[in-house]
Amino acid sequence: MRHCGLFSLFPLACLAAPPRLILSVLQDDWGFSTASFNRPASAPPLPEQRTPRLDALASSGVILQRHYAHAFCSPTRSSFLSGRLPMHVQSANVQPDMPNAGIPAAMTTLPEKLAQLGYVNVAAGKWDVGMISRAHTPEGRGFNSSLIFFAHAVDAFDQRDVDGLCGQRFTDLWDSGAPARALNGTDYFDELAVQRVVHVIQTHAFEEAPLYIHWTPHVTHNPLQAPRAYLDALNFTADDESRCQFSVDTSPTGAVYPGGPSGSGVQCRRAFEAMAKFADDAMGRVVDAINAAGVWNDTLILWQSDNGGSVDLRFGGGTNIPLRGGKATWWEGGMRVAALVGGGRVPAAARGTRVAGMTHTADWLATLCALGGGSPAFCAADARAAAAGVPGVDSLDLWPLITAANTTSPRTAFAASPATFVSGQWKLLLGDVGGASWTGSTWPNASSPDHDISTYTAHCGARGCLYDVDGDPTEQVDVAASNPQVVARLVVELAGAARTFWANNESGVCAHNKSLSIKSECACDAARAVWGGFLGPYGEEPAPIKLHPT
Repeated sequence: MRHCGLFSLFPLACLAAPPRLILSVLQDDWGFSTASFNRPASAPPLPEQRTPRLDALASSGVILQRHYAHAFCSPTRSSFLSGRLPMHVQSANVQPDMPNAGIPAAMTTLPEKLAQLGYVNVAAGKWDVGMISRAHTPEGRGFNSSLIFFAHAVDAFDQRDVDGLCGQRFTDLWDSGAPARALNGTDYFDELAVQRVVHVIQTHAFEEAPLYIHWTPHVTHNPLQAPRAYLDALNFTADDESRCQFSVDTSPTGAVYPGGPSGSGVQCRRAFEAMAKFADDAMGRVVDAINAAGVWNDTLILWQSDNGGSVDLRFGGGTNIPLRGGKATWWEGGMRVAALVGGGRVPAAARGTRVAGMTHTADWLATLCALGGGSPAFCAADARAAAAGVPGVDSLDLWPLITAANTTSPRTAFAASPATFVSGQWKLLLGDVGGASWTGSTWPNASSPDHDISTYTAHCGARGCLYDVDGDPTEQVDVAASNPQVVARLVVELAGAARTFWANNESGVCAHNKSLSIKSECACDAARAVWGGFLGPYGEEPAPIKLHPT
């Protein structure tokens, strides 16, 4: 059945009917080689690494071997939803109590585009792209409903903010525009989220409208907490260590599961892999629900990590082998992430393949918008951003590359940071670059170095380090000295790109008490006085609406 005439503003552009279900999964802090499909042959999976559902999805889909994101959470999420490169929307992990967190209201988002194409949109999981006003929440961004938390991290069992904004750990859990009082503390956060995703699939009327789900699991991010059954199932894990207790012991409950031991009572790799196993099982439950709903053949799944796995043992036990570095570093282990495209809408000829071309998380707005029936002009347009003078859409349509209609990627270059530029096969790094280390095939283990792995620094300086990340993806050999012309060209290109750098600079007025600063003072007072102990919107709307009292 063709749906273009019903769902698309541009039926002539619809060479195939839009998918009835688009599922994007943005996994938090997933290491490049946490799933078996990315483990190198030289480092076969460990007994505790069990990801059969993701591996099956990868083997029947398309693995993206050179997929880039930002080196940490919020910029990647802002990039994905806005279709902008991180350096054009948000390049810092700004806390949600700050008005310039995440995506500015002036930028149109992917779900807003899909809503215009007839999709019903649902969000579940970690948000982390701003909350200053209702216009910045999921329902203000084009989602019909949501179950989310706003911040970087929460305690998995009581959903209180881990970072302790304003010296107090507020509850951070929202259900479709209001504090989720009935759900708070009733279960593991990611269990609540996957239940919501499955329920939406089971109850959606696919014959009436297509469905887009933005599922952003928090599991595998710190604190390393897992349901007891998952930890118990890995009680055989050997050659492990307990340095990862930091983020657990500083969480609100201070335990790996309710009533369980502190972080020092559970080993690091065991806890991380227990969380990864939960994530894999959750993916399986969602795939099963799609099949039961009878829409698998009309489903497109995008699964990706928001950055590399954390090898700083204060915050996680991810593995990025064979890549160098990890989360929050500009080595490939921090920004080249695990990613795949699956589902019945992957053409038969493309199934079981790997794409070597460069791709970026910013490119999914154009890709999914086009698959949803939008014309190139519609998907690229953002009149609201143009009127506000903020950067336009950077996104490029990857579908011809993924399906092998084209053999080269439309994405040829991008600036990852003020000192990092990727162009074709080359990657330029300037200055002192931290996290310049590799992990072994069993990471972490009982002989792992101290948690502050960022002290391992490469001194690239103004001359720059240059790596051929096609031929040398593990960044073993700096070839700057033998390629001075390439270095010179990339320095110039980076300088040109830097002239376009922009970051969310929103400010505003405290909605409930105009005598308070719009920054943390207002956000935290709103959590107490307006939302009854829950984090929530606190600033006036771009087009003012009144906050609802508790």
